[in-house]
Amino acid sequence: MVISTEATQSFQRAFYEALEMMQQVTSSFKVVVFTDDVTRAGLRDFDWAIEHCFSESNWHKISHRNWLEMAAARVQWAQRAYGVGLLTAPTDAREVPAALRRVARVFEIPDSTLRTAIAHFSGTVGDSASSSRNGLRGWLHQVEEGVSKVPISLPGGEAFLTITKSDAPGVFIGHDSGEWTRAAQQAGWSSIEVTSVAGEVSPAVLASLAGAACDAFLDSDGPAVVAGLFPDGVEETLQHPKVLAVVNIGTGLVATAFGSSTEANVEDIGLILQKLNLAHRSALALTI
Repeated sequence: MVISTEATQSFQRAFYEALEMMQQVTSSFKVVVFTDDVTRAGLRDFDWAIEHCFSESNWHKISHRNWLEMAAARVQWAQRAYGVGLLTAPTDAREVPAALRRVARVFEIPDSTLRTAIAHFSGTVGDSASSSRNGLRGWLHQVEEGVSKVPISLPGGEAFLTITKSDAPGVFIGHDSGEWTRAAQQAGWSSIEVTSVAGEVSPAVLASLAGAACDAFLDSDGPAVVAGLFPDGVEETLQHPKVLAVVNIGTGLVATAFGSSTEANVEDIGLILQKLNLAHRSALALTI
């Protein structure tokens, strides 16, 4: 079974083609693809079984449950239903050759076919994909305290992340919001500044980044605060269960998941984050 999500779309088709090359020389295995988008990467071009779940960005429009827990439960169900003997889920193009070698080892694929498949994948994806991360899942928890700069492929566009990780009570996600992000860092929060390079980073994607960062940095349900320009409003971002507040840097309006809002200057962000963290802790205490 192959796990294929919106975070890995930049190399999916090349991976599929390499797998198909290996499958054609043996009848010892069949491919099942578990995906959050059945229309992506020409998946219908391959004669494979497909299992589908909601993407993370769409899931939080309809549910406050944790997307990762839902997706993991669905994967486990599919493994049992199809009798899956091998699960492969590369989260980055750099992991694909190792995944192909594992398939070849388990299903006894000839070395010549394996080399051809890896060469095809490398030639199709190119060196650029190997230098760019694809989404935040699977690697963000490995970032050490301090500052890291990472190019990344996100649904809808390419971006550059400046990650500042600390032993902090919360995570601040800023989209082209430099001084607001720096103010959050001075308040002691971990931060991810998203600088758009090509395409657009949607509010739903920013919310997904916030959720992944909470999982990786805090191992908890938040709090996360998202800042950026939101010309169409902040409701979509606030729907994410781990986003406690959204700062519209164009208007200075801070809207919270509790239904309240206030106007603020960048100088106020430290005090606002402190109050939000206290409110978050109090809300957690009420649910225990």
